[in-house]
Amino acid sequence: MDFGALTQNLVADAIKNKLPGLTKTVVLHYFVSDGGYDPETDSNSPVYDDVPDVVCVAAKPTFQDVQDHGAVFTDTKLIIPGKFVPKELQPETDKVSIIDKFTQAAETWEVRKCVGVPGDSVFIVFVNRT
Repeated sequence: MDFGALTQNLVADAIKNKLPGLTKTVVLHYFVSDGGYDPETDSNSPVYDDVPDVVCVAAKPTFQDVQDHGAVFTDTKLIIPGKFVPKELQPETDKVSIIDKFTQAAETWEVRKCVGVPGDSVFIVFVNRT
C-alpha cells in the first residue's frame, strides 16, 4: 500500500468536501518555454502546461509566513493538495489562475514561493496578483 498516495487522496478529499466555504478553484500554469515570436504584440508568447480544476484552500498570509517565507501581506496563500501538483511550482516562471466562483472569470497570479511538506501531501503556494 502506498501511504503517500493515500495521504494525498485524504487531504484532497478533506479540502474539497469538508472546507467548502474556504476553497477556490484554480488552474496551475507550468512554464514550458518562451514560445515563438508574435508579430502582433512584438514579443514572445510563453507556452505553459496547465493543470485545470484544482480545488484548494485560499487564505491570507500570516505574520509567521512573512517572517519565514518572505510572503507579503497582499499575497494569497493557497494550500493545494499534492495529488494535483505534478511538480513544485517555480517562482518567476509559473503562474496560477484563480477562478471566481460566481462569474467564472479567471485572474492570473504570479508564484512568489512554493513550500512542500514531507510526503508531498500538500503544497503551500504564495501567489501575488499580476
